Amino acid sequence: MPGVEHYDSVEKVIDAYPMRKIWFIGGAQIYKAAMPYLDLLCITHIPEFHVGVGGVKFPEIDPLYWRAGKNNKLPGNDGLFYVIYKRVRPD
Repeated sequence: MPGVEHYDSVEKVIDAYPMRKIWFIGGAQIYKAAMPYLDLLCITHIPEFHVGVGGVKFPEIDPLYWRAGKNNKLPGNDGLFYVIYKRVRPD
């Protein structure tokens, strides 16, 4: 697709855009690879009853490294909310 850049690793993306804000938007393996480089996570939490068999989950958010903000409800969505996590300790 014209105008779309492709990188085969998180490190290459970070190297290509030093000092720029970068958003990683899934899936689970990309999130897992990117987490050591991030200072902020914005996670939508989905209740278990919405997740089908074999549903993929976000990697564990270790409270030693991340501090959760408040739960922010998403209007019009059954039980969905998002939380912004800030890194409190470097990897």
